[in-house]
Amino acid sequence: MDGVAKKGRRKEGLGGILSSMFRMPESGFYTDAMVHISAGGEIQVDNSKGIRLYDENAVELEMGRVVMRITGDALALETVAKGIILIRGKVFGISFLYSQEEKKEGRT
Repeated sequence: MDGVAKKGRRKEGLGGILSSMFRMPESGFYTDAMVHISAGGEIQVDNSKGIRLYDENAVELEMGRVVMRITGDALALETVAKGIILIRGKVFGISFLYSQEEKKEGRT
């Protein structure tokens, strides 16, 4: 019985464990828009397609098929360079606006 149990058991060495822990993301992962939010009122957006709207109460960013809307008070664009947008201020909400085409695709 021990021989059967050992035969069916998968042995994974340290290399396999470390490999699964530090697995690289799929290709394209770093080219998609990504959002990093801190509780201190800082939002960093990587790889956005551009700024659609900006004032002290709202920021809208093009994210491809989606527009991200950030609402708040005293919102300021701290960094807009090298594909990174850093927004600071008192954030009240974040919403994602989808186009009509995207909504239709999701229903079918």
